[in-house]
Amino acid sequence: MKKTSIIAALTAALLLTGCSGGNTSSGASQSSQASQTETAKTAAEKADALLAEVEFAGEMVEIDSETMDFRLGFSTEGLTDYAAYICGSGAVPDEFGVFTADTAERAEEIKTALEKRIETQKDTYRDYTPEEMYKFDDCFVKQNGNTVFYAVTADNTKAAEILG
Repeated sequence: MKKTSIIAALTAALLLTGCSGGNTSSGASQSSQASQTETAKTAAEKADALLAEVEFAGEMVEIDSETMDFRLGFSTEGLTDYAAYICGSGAVPDEFGVFTADTAERAEEIKTALEKRIETQKDTYRDYTPEEMYKFDDCFVKQNGNTVFYAVTADNTKAAEILG
């Protein structure tokens, strides 16, 4: 019995050593791995995180492929991944989205459409609900490669961290 325990312990130790390949991890490589995991998140995963971590004034509803052009000014054509939400009632300007395009040119088009969307929303809410205008103070549209993301929320800094 004792011999079996020793053999099992040695086997486990060898397996653990074999898995590491004799390499040691540095803080930099661990940070790089964490960064790669962060970038590998899908649009839906980022949207879910944002919905969980940022407070919204109204019920958020997902923008689907059938209403995207009407709502945001562009279609899902040329998108490889996306998730977008707006306030369902339209009473507040809360909205956000993350879109991955198949080309840099398509990503630029999406960025331009979202910038136009925000300007239109500012004009709408200025008279409709002026107390909500603070959400536009630090709202953003950003592009990182072929990915474009934007947010108009009560906590745009947090939104940028999650979506970026």
